Amino acid sequence: MTIAIGEQLNDNGRMGMNGKFKRRVLDACEAALVRHGFRRVRLHTIALDISPDFQGWVGLNTGLYGDRVRVTPAVGVHCVPLMRLICSLEKRHYKVSEITTFAFSLNTIKKGIDPFNFMSEADLEHESERLASFVEQYVPLMRDFSSYEAVVAVSKWRSDMLGGYPEKVATALYLMGRTEEARAWLAIQLELFRLRERSTFEPFAEFASNLLHLIETEEVSAPAAAASSSAHLDARWDHLRGSYL
Repeated sequence: MTIAIGEQLNDNGRMGMNGKFKRRVLDACEAALVRHGFRRVRLHTIALDISPDFQGWVGLNTGLYGDRVRVTPAVGVHCVPLMRLICSLEKRHYKVSEITTFAFSLNTIKKGIDPFNFMSEADLEHESERLASFVEQYVPLMRDFSSYEAVVAVSKWRSDMLGGYPEKVATALYLMGRTEEARAWLAIQLELFRLRERSTFEPFAEFASNLLHLIETEEVSAPAAAASSSAHLDARWDHLRGSYL
């Protein structure tokens, strides 16, 4: 067994976990995912190129648990124009695929899935390959959810959660050319946000003001999905949710 600096064997001969081993676990998982067709955007940021607007997204949630590093993957979608625009409206720096547009933990998609455990150097290749093979099974999910209508549907479903989902609904509607729906959604959400703390309401109010100004001053070229009606969007979401969740 190779022991890196800062790691020690415990009384049972196992390696005590630390940040350096966790980094090697992430390196191994990243390399395995690349072998399975994913792309390294930057260190430990993995994407799957789907279309000019959409990327598949993989999250590797890691934790140190005594004698092991535990990895719980998540899969989702990153919408490049949408996330870029939201960051611009909120005056934040954008990095491609740094933050998911939405994602699902694999144990949410498939019940009873155990996290992937790395206990020693000997586990790196086998367990990372097993993780990549498992994630690869959900490439069809990433492709099915790579549309603006899916962004709207998922974000509406999660609109009372953290993660900026009300903002994603409004921005996606704008990018689809459905500006009246975007205005109506923002009006409803502003009334709901007024009931929250000022620290929550004020950032959303500023975002809404910036997006409304954009709606008034810039006409957007809607993608093909803009022709979809709300009824079709809801039916499509029900189908996807029933298929995967």
